[in-house]
Amino acid sequence: MIPVPKQATQIDGDIVGYLSDYKDKTYVNIRKTYEKDGEIGIGKGLTVTLGQWEKIVEFAKSGDLLKHE
Repeated sequence: MIPVPKQATQIDGDIVGYLSDYKDKTYVNIRKTYEKDGEIGIGKGLTVTLGQWEKIVEFAKSGDLLKHE
């Protein structure tokens, strides 16, 4: 089990977000958490670079999300 990083922020219910660094790059992580044997760990989710995250935020702010069915 991979524990939830201390810097993680609860987004909603069992979903957390946090930043991580790997090979001189910073990544945005959005992960579901789960409980097993009284401990909480991180599970499946999404990891993107900061550049990719900025594009996601830009797309969300543009209102284009509402135009797709």
